[in-house]
Amino acid sequence: MRLDQVISQGCGCSIKAARDRIGGGGVSVNAVVCLEVSSQVFVVADAVAVNGAVAGPPFDARRVFFRLLLMHKARGAVCESAARADSVLHAVPPELAHRHLAPVGRLDKDTTGLLLLTTDGGLSSLLTHPSCCVPKRYTATLSAHRALEADAVQRIATGIGLADGMVCAPARLELGAEANVVHLTLSEGKNHQVKRMLGACGAAVEQLKRETLGALRLAELTPPLAEGEVRAPTAGEIQLIAASLPAERCRAKRPAKGT
Repeated sequence: MRLDQVISQGCGCSIKAARDRIGGGGVSVNAVVCLEVSSQVFVVADAVAVNGAVAGPPFDARRVFFRLLLMHKARGAVCESAARADSVLHAVPPELAHRHLAPVGRLDKDTTGLLLLTTDGGLSSLLTHPSCCVPKRYTATLSAHRALEADAVQRIATGIGLADGMVCAPARLELGAEANVVHLTLSEGKNHQVKRMLGACGAAVEQLKRETLGALRLAELTPPLAEGEVRAPTAGEIQLIAASLPAERCRAKRPAKGT
């Protein structure tokens, strides 16, 4: 969430007043003075403080609206708006639902696994944009009729090119204990990317599951999430998400002009 929005809600002031506070050096994030109004704050994990450089009500994080949910996405659900009957949002219990909830990134309709839902578009961008390099690990079950080419691990490690000319960033492909199972870790999220990358190496994906998002691992969630279930994250899971975010998202000072 943008820092100016956090300060505006947390102090009960206008966006202009919030920006004045930030620009005057009166706001810190995790004990570092932050001057950039567009800095992204993870409101449930970052420590935001206002030192009174601009007069007004004290900052109270409880005033800031924010929602974050964990989901084990079921096969057949789509990462689209609630207008679709098969949207993942229809699995959210009424007490957790909100009209601004949206999936963090997209999983294909037939893909299962770890998915986050949030009202914070900034957090979603931090977790999905390729420049932020947040790794996602997938387990793919391949068709027995289309073998993975022998040089697949090396080609994917150096950045494989696809038929449409797109070149994927380097990723890590690991062979599973079973002959038709592989694990692919990447930091991008292009359309059908896992299937297309493996397809470029001769294989066809029959089943796909996202196992991790950053430091968060589906298999290690406590309490566990069954397929189709949704719940709020625990304090420990929030810290794992925070640890996955780029450290430089809260900028201590404005960049110099011309840079």
